[in-house]
Amino acid sequence: MNEILKLDGRFPAWNIEGSSDDSAPLGFSWITWAEYITGKKRGRCSYAGCDNYAAHGGHIWVKQIGCCIAPICSQCNYHRNSKRWQGSKSTLRNGILVIKRQMTSGMLNTDRNIIQNKNCIICDKNFTPKRENHKRCDWCSFC
Repeated sequence: MNEILKLDGRFPAWNIEGSSDDSAPLGFSWITWAEYITGKKRGRCSYAGCDNYAAHGGHIWVKQIGCCIAPICSQCNYHRNSKRWQGSKSTLRNGILVIKRQMTSGMLNTDRNIIQNKNCIICDKNFTPKRENHKRCDWCSFC
């Protein structure tokens, strides 16, 4: 089953490198598969501040959610666009739909991948630490 999430708020997000080993189901392209699964037609790019037409279903990492497919434009999908790398402070628009995906070995083993998820020592939720010694997710850090 495909988990479709409507994002309430502007979530930090960035493109995932090494996704070429993940193929869209049923012979679709990622963008047409996303339209089929969500029942929604593509519109603007999912990245906040970008008004370009969404031409691709891009593999993106959404903070606190993980790997997802989201409609993004060609410019934002370009692997050398440093504005869409981890640490670039890019966010997604409020109210967009994303489809949860599993990370592939290509995504996990790419050279530029600095995602090293851990489980929170309090709630056991998977999260991306801000520092190497960070042991609690954002939610539990406030407790």
